[in-house]
Amino acid sequence: MPTNRILASLTPKDHALLRPHLEIVDLTYCSHLQVRNQRIQHIYFMETGVASVFWGADEPIEIAMIGYEGMSGVAAVLGNSVRVPYETYVQIAGRGQRLAVRELRAAMNAIASLTALLLLHANDFLNQIAQAVSAHGIGTIEERLARWLLMAADRMTDGSLPITHVTLATVLGVRRSGVSVALSTFEDQGLIAHRRGHLSILDRKGLERCCSKGAYVRAEIANKIQTETARIDRARRVRAR
Repeated sequence: MPTNRILASLTPKDHALLRPHLEIVDLTYCSHLQVRNQRIQHIYFMETGVASVFWGADEPIEIAMIGYEGMSGVAAVLGNSVRVPYETYVQIAGRGQRLAVRELRAAMNAIASLTALLLLHANDFLNQIAQAVSAHGIGTIEERLARWLLMAADRMTDGSLPITHVTLATVLGVRRSGVSVALSTFEDQGLIAHRRGHLSILDRKGLERCCSKGAYVRAEIANKIQTETARIDRARRVRAR
């Protein structure tokens, strides 16, 4: 049974149609799932780990995050076959299932429930980008860091993050020294504990209070998928009568 929320929400029959085209892959740290200005060849349904979507070549900044709730390559779902000006690579290593774009489009034509779930994820993905723009535009380093840590924790099973100061500075587009000061502040307040290459959230509510208003929204895609799956099942039963 897949742990990716999109794949797990498919009916056994629909998942059986897709399964032969899925390839289980290890997602190593810094491996690219999508390369800037190159056509998308595969999409990745993440099972574990976290990937970041970056915009910009000279000073890239993270505009979205992907975990077990979603997939990479949203542009392919929306029918975009051109080279896109952003890239996606793994920040926290994990595993996933890979699907060629040509197989994706064939599956979307054959499996109505898959299409509905992918479009739901695409909408959630676009909302996340809008939130990121707001956070980067008006948030302090502390507010933006708190938001990122909460989002990453949503996509991990235990709230423990194997992450470095350098990586955090990269995703936020700030100096490493600024991240170090913000982390020390959070630790002094009892919100987190961190050692070299590893961070744990101790007080989630407290960290949420550090975010600017509206900048952080807990990943609710799993609940949305369950609602959409129930709607699809009801429609299927009606047609079968």
